[in-house]
Amino acid sequence: MPREEPVCCTEINTKEVMAMNVIDLNVELLKAMEVARLLGIGRTKVYELMSAGELPVVRIGRFVRVPRRSLAAWIDSHTENSGAAW
Repeated sequence: MPREEPVCCTEINTKEVMAMNVIDLNVELLKAMEVARLLGIGRTKVYELMSAGELPVVRIGRFVRVPRRSLAAWIDSHTENSGAAW
């Protein structure tokens, strides 16, 4: 009888993390975590930008989402010339 190999906890976590890193490109409204991944910033910073009114949001009851097209426009409007001093 073949012996079943135990599944390591890190393998399960890795698979779950890999699944979480996929962003559905067909979704029009993005969650804070998806916005954070796309912008390369933390989720807390995204919530700060949302609450300050800096990111465009749609409120549906208690849920807050960022429209994909509005995020793209926001990125375009906040893109600086490459010659700008840091």
